[in-house]
Amino acid sequence: MKSKTNSINFKSYIFSEPAAEIHFYSNALIKGKKIYLPRSVRAARNLPTMYVSWLSKQSAHLKFRFRFPRIRKFPYINKTLLVFDTWGTSSYYHLLIDHVIPVWITREWFKDELNIDYKEFEYFRVSNNHYSTEISSSTEIFTHFLGKPFHDKISGRFEKLIYGYLYSYRPFHGPNSERKLYPEYSVYLHKFRKTFLKDNEVKSSKLILVPKRYNRDFDFVNDFVERYKDEFNFMYVDFSEKSIQEQIDICSSAKIIFGSEGAAFANQVFMPNGSLIIPVSNQIDRFDFHAPLAAYLNFIFSPILLDEFGKPVTPEREILETLRKFLAKG
Repeated sequence: MKSKTNSINFKSYIFSEPAAEIHFYSNALIKGKKIYLPRSVRAARNLPTMYVSWLSKQSAHLKFRFRFPRIRKFPYINKTLLVFDTWGTSSYYHLLIDHVIPVWITREWFKDELNIDYKEFEYFRVSNNHYSTEISSSTEIFTHFLGKPFHDKISGRFEKLIYGYLYSYRPFHGPNSERKLYPEYSVYLHKFRKTFLKDNEVKSSKLILVPKRYNRDFDFVNDFVERYKDEFNFMYVDFSEKSIQEQIDICSSAKIIFGSEGAAFANQVFMPNGSLIIPVSNQIDRFDFHAPLAAYLNFIFSPILLDEFGKPVTPEREILETLRKFLAKG
């Protein structure tokens, strides 16, 4: 593959509502975790938006060097490299909602802005921020939604290099963040959903999904299912044993998810319009992960908080009334 020498240009893209900053370089050389630039191009003053710059101003992942190594050693790659980072990927929720979807949104925005075919993108995870564990299906999940796996190491001279991603484009920013819904994120979330739901949308379903859990599995959930299994069509699902496409197909066929709060509730993204989301937990702050997502999707969010004895604070008759009224609407 021939090397190619072109001028290197830099541009900083500033986003608002929610705020973000992403840096763009054309014809930039990247080697390991270093970007090589001529002295005429200065690195941006601010860090681009990604996990590393979200909670605190830590040092940048990529280091800038202003002298070139021997360029002919590095192939010219006629692709667009998107540089991102991760943290907390031992959870399906955080991998999908906090990383995969924001990377997908970033790709979609630059695809339209720069007229790039999505097949021309490559993905470089520059750091996992020293997070020790990752779910075994992380590569499968990323590949399913982005079309190819990410690289953990990469070198080359790329036609286009996008440094940073729209990490702020996610539903829950932490307990001290402003509780606000952003229209721009909503548009992209619905676009993402439509892309992967295809024609699986159902208008009516009596099925109630009950995610299986191996920790934080509350007895109330199993007791409730046992008592009312003759009235309602409950279906236990172990999402950890399903492929991504199987999870999408299952969730797109049901309009209610009920059970112990956990990562499986991220799959509400793939449920039909107007779905009913009922997470159960003894920690009220756990609902914060799912309530904003349900709000963005225009779903009905009806959490059940348990007291210190594992009993629902909401009277059981009200829980039953919620289910019966929803199912009666068809």
